[in-house]
Amino acid sequence: MDAWFGGAADLGGDIRVNPWCVHHLCRHHGDATAAWHTFGEHDPAYTPLYAYGKHVLEGRRLRHRGNAAALHYQLRRLHESAHPAALTAEIAVGHGLFLDGEGDLLHPYSADRDFLRLVDFLGARGTRTSDATARAPRVAPFPKAAFRRGYTLGIALAGTRSADRFEQILIRLHDSRHPCAWLMRIGLCEGLFSDRYDAAALEAAWAKLRAFRQALPRASAVLRRFLGGA
Repeated sequence: MDAWFGGAADLGGDIRVNPWCVHHLCRHHGDATAAWHTFGEHDPAYTPLYAYGKHVLEGRRLRHRGNAAALHYQLRRLHESAHPAALTAEIAVGHGLFLDGEGDLLHPYSADRDFLRLVDFLGARGTRTSDATARAPRVAPFPKAAFRRGYTLGIALAGTRSADRFEQILIRLHDSRHPCAWLMRIGLCEGLFSDRYDAAALEAAWAKLRAFRQALPRASAVLRRFLGGA
């Protein structure tokens, strides 16, 4: 287990592997949550900073585990959420996939440069006229090309502070059935944190996505769908 993982151990995995006994100390019945037994309330205020810090760490965990199914689930839930911090959290999950760390990262979240950059960018929402009918860029037909297209587009949108257009494209990519759309989505989010295109940085980021290699679409399968009009 990586050193940075620290206290964020995979408790569920340990329970499945080891013969632990589970005792239900409290149970609840019905939908009246006020009547449920609790040992204390965990109801943090999801401020932008809390949402960002929590979900950057979640992105790191997902890459550490190479769990593509959990990644898709997290992104889908955040996409469907109406919480005002959901977009910040979604971008943070994508960004966390590419970050490394050492030591225990379960410490109070601080407003680092990346967080301040993201807050500044998202603060531009609603300040410009956005064409709701504008088409999103096409998803590139192959995995790495799709990631690169999203990455370069994210850099460009960050440079012009086109937050409304970013959100519009992100939504279109969520709705796309193209097998490489999720890679373009991840690239789009990660590009927000770069000032300019850097081929070496792109290669390093792509190498980290190899943790999800079993979920990366094979070029031959993508080509068959692409040529078939899917």
